[in-house]
Amino acid sequence: GTDDYKFLARGRVIDKAARIAYQTFVDEIEDDVELDENGFLNPAVAKGYAAKIERAIRLGMAGEITDVKCDINPAQDVLGTDLIRVTKLGIIPFGYASFITVPLGFSNPQNV
Repeated sequence: GTDDYKFLARGRVIDKAARIAYQTFVDEIEDDVELDENGFLNPAVAKGYAAKIERAIRLGMAGEITDVKCDINPAQDVLGTDLIRVTKLGIIPFGYASFITVPLGFSNPQNV
């Protein structure tokens, strides 16, 4: 009952975000990556990748999510691993109203 994906709608949202992330980042594979003076991922490049995925998801999921946040730690040994790891890609979904509670009862105009 506490799983994030207990509602089919939430599963669809995360699946679509995953497809957009894949389509966005697949274009970056086999490209040169600028490093800093220590051989780590250049912080500006990390921020650029994060901004690119956030923009793609916001555009591709307008009206379907509240927001998206991507974090990429630039302290990655891309030179030694040929790998860039996204630290976190978080989707803030819309709320899901399973129930609506309305107080309903009789009212006596004499007791107002």
